[in-house]
Amino acid sequence: MNELALAAGLGIANVTVDGQVNVTDADLTAALGAREGVSIFAFDTAAARERLREFGWVREARVMRLLPATLVVELEERAPLAVWREGGESVAIDASGRVLAPAPPSAFPSLPVVSGPGAASPAKDMLEALSGFPDLARRVKDIERIAGRRWDLLLDTGLRAKLPAGPVNAALADLNEMVIKNPAALYELAELDFRVASQFTLRLKDASEGGRKKFLSWFAKARGTRDSTL
Repeated sequence: MNELALAAGLGIANVTVDGQVNVTDADLTAALGAREGVSIFAFDTAAARERLREFGWVREARVMRLLPATLVVELEERAPLAVWREGGESVAIDASGRVLAPAPPSAFPSLPVVSGPGAASPAKDMLEALSGFPDLARRVKDIERIAGRRWDLLLDTGLRAKLPAGPVNAALADLNEMVIKNPAALYELAELDFRVASQFTLRLKDASEGGRKKFLSWFAKARGTRDSTL
């Protein structure tokens, strides 16, 4: 029957794909398998569908025949939420923390970066909280999971902001205020520690008397809602 179908011009000559964003052509080719010498009727569409669903990007797939000689592939891909860096490797993850695919450094430049053991699953909640402070979010280069309990924010100035293990909105609001009122001051800071409620601790890059005076001259004009320790 397969030979008769091929003789009648029913070999697989074309493949059309809809919904392909991040699934690679190489992955598609591997999932569809060898098609030379296989008629449109002999091709196992169910098996091809299951192979496609094994890829992290693919939430759902459909593989259909379009006579006389075309396979139609429809993909529903998962949306990437962030890049997760751990153990020297980077992968794209979705909102559930599912690993979608390896993520080379230049692959997803617009995605936020989370790092550290166990960072994938709780990343969605942290990123949602941070999205309420867009000025701050634009300065964040990495969101690091610490001891499976809390987060540190690493800003583009080199500042590390230590967030509390509980609710983070108050700390984010104070840090966001600093970003808006005087972003230049952030370059003077090595660390901000928000882990204790109602106060934060500062550590300056320049801990000399001159460095302290320079920062305090700004800080007196731009205090947030917390007391501080320098």
